[in-house]
Amino acid sequence: MTGTYPTGTDVGGEPPDGELVRAARLEGVRSQQAFGVLLDSLSRPGSIHRIPTGVLVDGLPPALVLALATADVEVTVAVLRSVDEPDWARLLSDATGARIAPIEAAGCVTALVAPSPDDIEVLRRGTALAPESAARLALSVTALTDGSTAADDVVVGLQGPGVDGSITLGVTGIGAEVVEALALANAAFPAGVDTWLVSDGGDVAAIPRSTSIEVRHRAATTSGGH
Repeated sequence: MTGTYPTGTDVGGEPPDGELVRAARLEGVRSQQAFGVLLDSLSRPGSIHRIPTGVLVDGLPPALVLALATADVEVTVAVLRSVDEPDWARLLSDATGARIAPIEAAGCVTALVAPSPDDIEVLRRGTALAPESAARLALSVTALTDGSTAADDVVVGLQGPGVDGSITLGVTGIGAEVVEALALANAAFPAGVDTWLVSDGGDVAAIPRSTSIEVRHRAATTSGGH
């Protein structure tokens, strides 16, 4: 994880601005809207949804919405971020009451930079008897598409509950190795990691642990087979 920090507890970073913390707190209608889009995306894997404008806050990475909508005093959070970014884990803690933890112990993990396969491997996956103890992952990406554009860094085919046959999702901002690591983490359902991909513009698509993942080549090369 060279050049990144897994949390804000022991590496410094700018403390969160008080006004931004207050704006980040999701209450009332905003909380319902955020939770609704996260739940809807999880029930329809690979489909692209939009975080309502009223939920997003200027200066706040959209991928933090998962933790802001679901974390509380009983939840542990971690943020994988660049060394020059603010202490987003501290903001989550201040806004939700959640406790900060290393990524391997956290119940809700936000990756604002592309995680390595090793980062994915250490996430909590739960067990067959206690799948609810697994981590939830919000993964920041540049853009999400239906997989038909040449700009996609990786194209993913998804099958499983909530998918009519199969669906294709194009992702810009992460490499195939990240998605392959997610597929491996979810290979022993019901254990696994529920994942939300969140774009810089506020689009969101979910890959639940119950979804079968097929990693494909870059969109520009898929027409020739793989």
